[in-house]
This record gives sequence, C-alpha cells and structure tokens, in this order.
Amino acid sequence: MLNVFLADRNLFVHRLLEQPWFDIGTESGRETVWKFLERLLKGIWDTMFVFSAAIFQHFEDQGFIASQTEELKRTGYYSIMQSFYPQIAKLLKKKGR
Repeated sequence: MLNVFLADRNLFVHRLLEQPWFDIGTESGRETVWKFLERLLKGIWDTMFVFSAAIFQHFEDQGFIASQTEELKRTGYYSIMQSFYPQIAKLLKKKGR
C-alpha cells in the first residue's frame, strides 16, 4: 500500500506531465487523469489513516486520557482507526517487530 502511494505521489510531483496518458485536451485523457487522481487520493487517505491508527492503537502510551478515548469512540473515528489495525500489524510483521 505505502509503496504504491509513494510511487503515485512521486509520479504526480516529478513526472506527471511526461506521462503519455496525461492529456487534458481530450475526454478520454481527462478520464485517465481523473482515475489516477482518484487512486492518488485514496492512497493519501489510507496512508493518513494507517499512521493515525498506529498512534491510536496505543492511546495510553501516547498520553491520551479516558475521556479523550470515549470522545473518539462517540464520533465513530475510533472504529475507523480500528479498521486499519490489521494493516499496521502486517506492516510491523514485515519489519520483524
């Protein structure tokens, strides 16, 4: 996941205009550009949540107090974070932690 996001981010920042599919002058070209941007934005979203979830996974170690944890649970944000816990475990397992 992170590798794909970083590759897309680097392409966007450094090489977007050089891509043969980058053609905003045609409808099919714009469609291709939008598909790329959708994938890039999904990568940004997922990356943000993976890193946020890694922090939230260890609330107490990070200095959160019970009322803050309860507030996050009420908003639904906590359940979103929990949905990313398996990805964190997989990433840490790859690193041998």
